[in-house]
Order: sequence, then structure tokens, then C-alpha cells
Amino acid sequence: HFRSLTYRNQGINIKTAGHIYKMLCRPMVEYGHIIFNSCRMPALNIIEVAERICLRKITKIRHPVNPLHNPANAYLYEKTGIEHILERFQRLSKNFVSKPVNLAIMEPLILKVPDNYTRRRQYPERTVYQNLLNQA
Repeated sequence: HFRSLTYRNQGINIKTAGHIYKMLCRPMVEYGHIIFNSCRMPALNIIEVAERICLRKITKIRHPVNPLHNPANAYLYEKTGIEHILERFQRLSKNFVSKPVNLAIMEPLILKVPDNYTRRRQYPERTVYQNLLNQA
């Protein structure tokens, strides 16, 4: 969808592109940020890569020395002024856990792993609720 916002050879202003990304894309990803606490790194890497691809498509930032290459990820985040997605997830989770009302609401909704269950493949190592309590 961002192709319609960018021109053929040049992108829109970098700060404007960052604001558009924050308004349109990021809320869709952040909606389930609590669930991502129990995800493993391959799943989180997919989210990171998708964010970087989106930012590169919007801004069309090129490497400062070699324009044929993409810039470093830190350079991309610095120029757009956007917080890294995993850091944002951690900050949102800490804000969520800091309110006891949220934990009280979530506790009865979370499936607990039975203690005597032997087949561990069906269950994650820790539940989402246990991960939230560990962050508190």
C-alpha cells in the first residue's frame, strides 16, 4: 500500500514516512503484543524483518556510502525516528504488567499447563501469564 504514497524514483519525506508507519502499520502489529512475550526468536525475527522491509519501502533510504546497498538497520531506525519493534513490545508489556487490574483480568483467561502432563510438545515452556509475572 505504500507504493501509492511514494513516487516512482523518490520517496516521501523520511519523518512523514515514519509518522505514517506509526499511524497505520504499527498499531496492527502491537495489538497482540502480550502474546509475543512467549514467542521464540524465529517468530520475532519475522516481525523485525517485516518492519524493516516496510520502512525501507516507504523511505527508500539508501546506504550513505554505496547507494546500491541497503543501509544498516540502526541507520534506518535513527533516520526515521522509530523505536525498534522488540524494544517497543518490552515497554508495552512492562506498562501492561504495572497495572494489577490487567493481571487480575488475564489470570482466569490463560490456560495453565497441568503439572503431571508428560507430552510437553503441545504446550509452551511457560504460559503467557507466567511470562508477564516474571516481567513484573
